[in-house]
Amino acid sequence: MLDLANHLFHRKSSATPRVFTIYRMSPRDAAARIAELGSFVDPVDFSKVEHLHICEREIPANFADMVAGMAPETVTLNGALMTASDIAALLHFPSLRGIVAHHMDFASTLLPAIVKSSDLRSIAMSHTSITDTDVTVLANRSGLTSIHFAGTRLTDIAMTTFGTLPDLELLDVSDTHVTNDGLHQLRDLRNLFTINARGTSVTADGANGFRRLVANSLPDVEVLV
Repeated sequence: MLDLANHLFHRKSSATPRVFTIYRMSPRDAAARIAELGSFVDPVDFSKVEHLHICEREIPANFADMVAGMAPETVTLNGALMTASDIAALLHFPSLRGIVAHHMDFASTLLPAIVKSSDLRSIAMSHTSITDTDVTVLANRSGLTSIHFAGTRLTDIAMTTFGTLPDLELLDVSDTHVTNDGLHQLRDLRNLFTINARGTSVTADGANGFRRLVANSLPDVEVLV
């Protein structure tokens, strides 16, 4: 059984998503949190966990065993320091659809690993050291609808990769090195709704030029500058 001092599994009702959160708590704080949520601890039925949140700086030594029975659709890593073996433990999830790993030092290692998940729909790795080379593993990947790489080292080269993602709907490259030319690499996409290019070299004129370029194929596309 999991120690309540460190790990809490909660469910507010059968109608809400089941969430498993790993974070440090004293027994008193854990009890108070359970009472606040109106929840109960159920350390057995991990197969029903839909969202896994890892919020502590040091991953528990038994992390792989803890998550072995889970099949979450989304995994959020907030400030977690993970090793290669920890990352490997995430790869067995059969229905992983989304990964959130903002401000993570290991993002460049995690990205090629999680791309192996066939159901992956959303990747969020903003404010990391992700580069143009790192994102090449996404080229021609079907199914990806949402990508957030704000505050990374990406340039127009990465936009060439993103232009090969047929199902892409939302792209956040704010605070990167993308320019007006980079937008044109997305001209062949057919499902794109929003491009967040705030804090980049993309100008209002560049955004308007892109919208004119794709007026027939993407009449409702929004470019934020």
